[in-house]
Amino acid sequence: MWSEVLMTYALIAHTPATLSATLGAHTITVILIAGAFIFGLSGGLAGALKGLDFFGVLVLAGVVGLSGGALRDIFLGIPAVVIFDWRIVLSVLCSGVLAFFLYHPLQRWTNSIQIIDALGLSIFSVLALILLCTTTLARWLRPLWAC
Repeated sequence: MWSEVLMTYALIAHTPATLSATLGAHTITVILIAGAFIFGLSGGLAGALKGLDFFGVLVLAGVVGLSGGALRDIFLGIPAVVIFDWRIVLSVLCSGVLAFFLYHPLQRWTNSIQIIDALGLSIFSVLALILLCTTTLARWLRPLWAC
């Protein structure tokens, strides 16, 4: 059974599969934008909860929405494109504006910041697992298939 699993993974790992080739560039971009938007919304809500002004909410949404993805990419050893893509930065700024103006309706949920954080964490953890399997894990397991 394990040999079948390793052989299947060996076929996948020996093909030049990048993240864009595996899922499609459009799908990865949508996942990145959605994750950054959700974390930006979480940071914006936290800033609005503390009584920050409009600029403070935007800055906090930007820091929370962009730093998580950038750190993930740095730890995985790939370029941190999250902070340079204008679509992701724009989505984070829009989430900050949304958090500032819709703060009271969003606070009606019990533990709204925790719920939004959990949603963003699930999106980014799935993306990080896909990145790990297509980049780093394939390089680590490749010597095992030579035996």
